[in-house]
Amino acid sequence: MLSQLNILFYIFILYPFFGYFTLTYLGIPPFYLMTVFILFIAIKKFYLKNKIIVPKFAKFYLIYFIFLVISKYVANDNVLRMDVVLSHLIIVFSVVLLAIIIENSKFSEKFINFSSKLIVLLIVVAALVSIIQYFRPVFFVYVDKYTLIEKYSDEQGYARRIISIFSWGDVSNSQYMSFGLSSLYAIAIYEYRNNPYLKIILTFSMGVISFLSQMRVVMLTFVIAVIILFLRKISIKGIVLIIVFFSLTNFLISILDFDLNYFYENRMKSETAMTRIDAFRAFYYAFPERPWFGTGGERTESLYQGFGHKARMHNFHLGLAYYHGIFALIFHTLALFMLYKRYLFIGKRKGYWPPIIGIVCYVIATFTMPRGEFLEPGMILLMVYNKYYSDDYIKNLEERTN
Repeated sequence: MLSQLNILFYIFILYPFFGYFTLTYLGIPPFYLMTVFILFIAIKKFYLKNKIIVPKFAKFYLIYFIFLVISKYVANDNVLRMDVVLSHLIIVFSVVLLAIIIENSKFSEKFINFSSKLIVLLIVVAALVSIIQYFRPVFFVYVDKYTLIEKYSDEQGYARRIISIFSWGDVSNSQYMSFGLSSLYAIAIYEYRNNPYLKIILTFSMGVISFLSQMRVVMLTFVIAVIILFLRKISIKGIVLIIVFFSLTNFLISILDFDLNYFYENRMKSETAMTRIDAFRAFYYAFPERPWFGTGGERTESLYQGFGHKARMHNFHLGLAYYHGIFALIFHTLALFMLYKRYLFIGKRKGYWPPIIGIVCYVIATFTMPRGEFLEPGMILLMVYNKYYSDDYIKNLEERTN
């Protein structure tokens, strides 16, 4: 019989399909049900367990949450009501609860094996949906959220951003695709490291998703994951896998009649890439006005003056300091560092590197995008798998000692 904890993480893996169900049949975002489920499991676990271990990541993330509350409701004039502001706080607090739940749980080999199969299924299905959307733009798209799809639905596939299954959710679909999906990919590649055929299928599927998405950061994190996974130790097998991947990619481009020149001119050379650089200049203008607790999430006139055009803070870390103050940025960074140290410890002793890949992808992606919530399937599953391999390392160490 499936435990409630296992079901929670299976839902995380299949989150786009869970979102499709809640939005289509219940008319509510999946985030609401997920939050209730997380709170229920947390209360049950904290009540039944005598001693609760709180990881350092959760401690610093909780302090980060407190400074968000101060920024939004104490230092600024936001009214406490169910809106985007409160939803953001609930998301952050849910991560604290999840980190504590994971730290105080044991995960079986059976759970890990089945979860890995679900991750493979997710990636392969996402690639197939991307290909279908190349020809049928609104196929499996949550049009109410991704409204641009109707505007561009008459254009050729190579002229559109194809978002696959990832419009069914709560936060930005680009966030899930930018660092969450690369994290799941790294997990799957490690779990099936002895299966070269599945590694080719997974890598090819990820290539399809990232390339057809036409999102620069998605392609960047995918390439980073491939480099760390396959080129960290050059081998004949790794070189063969890469050659096969690029051959399959070239074949797919030919079949889809993809216009590479259009892609290069309109995405790789797009002026929107400059907004990432402009964010530093805008931060220089706007941050000194309210450095301690930020604006509470509101844009001020100085931000627009810093940009010189439409303000788009495409940098989560600078945005965090500007919107919520320097203390929020410091404790978010410390929480991230604590997670990195934990991942690095197991990476060195167990040779388990997917969590480090996830952290690298997260940092790089969030320096180019406005959002960086941790309540995202890839980031949460990295915690789960790292806990499993951490427990396995401790178990083996105790057996050797005895």
